[in-house]
Amino acid sequence: EKGIVYDEVNKVFRISYPFLEDPKDGLSDNRKQAQSMAEALERRLTRSGKKEKFNQEFAKFIERGVLRVISKKEQQEWLGAVHYTSLQVVYSDSVSTPERIVTNTSLKDPVTKKSMNEILAKGPNMLSDSWSVSVRFRNYLLALASDVSKAYHRLLTGLLELHTRRVLHRENEGEPWVTYGFTCVSFG
Repeated sequence: EKGIVYDEVNKVFRISYPFLEDPKDGLSDNRKQAQSMAEALERRLTRSGKKEKFNQEFAKFIERGVLRVISKKEQQEWLGAVHYTSLQVVYSDSVSTPERIVTNTSLKDPVTKKSMNEILAKGPNMLSDSWSVSVRFRNYLLALASDVSKAYHRLLTGLLELHTRRVLHRENEGEPWVTYGFTCVSFG
């Protein structure tokens, strides 16, 4: 199924990415490229003394089920498209999330020269204009505010998205790289 579907049994939303073309045609298995980028990130984090904090944030993704290990057996048995994305760290003044791990879905594939972003349909800008919200807010007697914690991570994806958004990670330099896949929508 395409789009967003509510799974009543498990009480979750399931979503499939809106691919404009078959990922097998638009993306390649770029593990070598992803590993080089993971090694570069690892060096930067180690030099800046932020590797341990990155590992802690990565572990939170695993604990929340955002990422899961893709076993060697599962990797070998998967017949669909395979693509890796690199990870980046975004720093902000946010109290709750001063360091956020995001995926680099604009990374160009070394074979097809396309990025994940280029083969996905783009949706509308869902961010509201702050001025408009403030003006409308003042027109009502009562107001309600809420925040859905980790909202994107509440939208579960399928196997195709898992295998076309693989990432590599290891706790310490010198250890073997472990392949993970995103089980839900992530920040790109």
